[in-house]
Amino acid sequence: MSERVAPHDLTAERAVLGAVLIEPEMFDVAEASGLRAVHFFRTAHRQLWEGFARVRATGETIDAVTVRADLAAAGTLDDIGGLAYVAGLTNGVPRAVNVEGYARIVRQHAQRRDLIAQAARTMEDAYEGGDVDELVDRAESRLMAVGRDATRGEFVLASDWMTEMYAAVDRASTDRRAVTGVPCGLNSIDHLTRGWQPGELIIIAGRPGDGKTALMMQFALEASRHTFAAVCSLEMSRVSVGWRVVALEARVDAFGLMTGRLHDTEMKRVGKALESLAERRLAIDDAAGQSVSALCAKLRRLSARYGMGIAFVDYLQLLHGTAENRTQEIQQISGQLLGLAKELNIPIVVLSQLSRDNAKGGGRPQLHHLRDGGSIEQDAHVVLLIHRPNKSEDSNRFIDGETVELILAKQRMGPAGRTISVGWHGPTMRFTDMAREDDTTRQERLA
Repeated sequence: MSERVAPHDLTAERAVLGAVLIEPEMFDVAEASGLRAVHFFRTAHRQLWEGFARVRATGETIDAVTVRADLAAAGTLDDIGGLAYVAGLTNGVPRAVNVEGYARIVRQHAQRRDLIAQAARTMEDAYEGGDVDELVDRAESRLMAVGRDATRGEFVLASDWMTEMYAAVDRASTDRRAVTGVPCGLNSIDHLTRGWQPGELIIIAGRPGDGKTALMMQFALEASRHTFAAVCSLEMSRVSVGWRVVALEARVDAFGLMTGRLHDTEMKRVGKALESLAERRLAIDDAAGQSVSALCAKLRRLSARYGMGIAFVDYLQLLHGTAENRTQEIQQISGQLLGLAKELNIPIVVLSQLSRDNAKGGGRPQLHHLRDGGSIEQDAHVVLLIHRPNKSEDSNRFIDGETVELILAKQRMGPAGRTISVGWHGPTMRFTDMAREDDTTRQERLA
């Protein structure tokens, strides 16, 4: 059986090249659509496109003469068939203005070839063995990358980049207090962070019993009002998470909800909350003991299906990797989560524990108290530390009305070192803003 020929369309390739030779400005149109030299199947066509790019970069007009001179200087003119082949490319081009359509055909065939190549790599990986979750994650990452914008990962010139920045600056100047990311629902935090930003890794850390999960669920519930939110609960079942979510949404006593001891008015609020949550863009995964590769694969598929806007993970130390020791494993886990945040262009909020030494002391937490090494601190864009200054030494139990400090210990693109006081409402397991208006105004001035 003869070997199958890789997908390609030489007619479309010649049409793209010929269209540019007829109307040189079509080069910019084709490039803007994402066409690159690597997309051409025939080596001669790749060399020609590279020649077009070099001529264009010098400011000269792309035509048979300037391209011939460039290719001759590069030593590739004879490889492509000489001047006769270049001149003949203009024959049979239906319409030069259709160059974008021709380019799309060329790119699609290139993507098919890339799919074949990535599938072959996946087969080789599978034959060689290794962790299955990691193999699946790697395979899905490769396949999804094929379908992304071909220009992703390329350098972007300031002239193009600044177009985006003009719009961003205009939005910021029009509404100085606008939340540009996903809101968390606590005004004091949203004011300082402008919401959780796409592509960022956010770490929320605290001691056991300090309310990390409660705070995360509150943030996730608020996020689901604005975008598709995913919650990965590695410690609690989805039923347990469900009780918390319903109590938060309905603003009722969580224990009363679970024991059926609510008044009629409260039950009406529960009914409305259930109806609202049923329509909410909120997904929960409660698989325990999973690897970071398996989790990333799930989130990648969820994003492809629903257009996910934010993900929450409870918590980092319950994930496992494939590294030889725990320090390297944590480095692998935080690195993969950061990479996924950038890949999907979403914020990923991850809970983390503080070191045991800090837990014993009960003092004010700091960045270096993050458990399992400095890779978490290094990878994180934002680190929020939870501190209960009035916590009982004998019990982790929260007291209704207790003041909790949220320490913004790190923020790459904003003020850091700020402490925000929030209140704890025990019955509904909710944190509330405590900042007065004059405090907010002062923070705005300082920021």
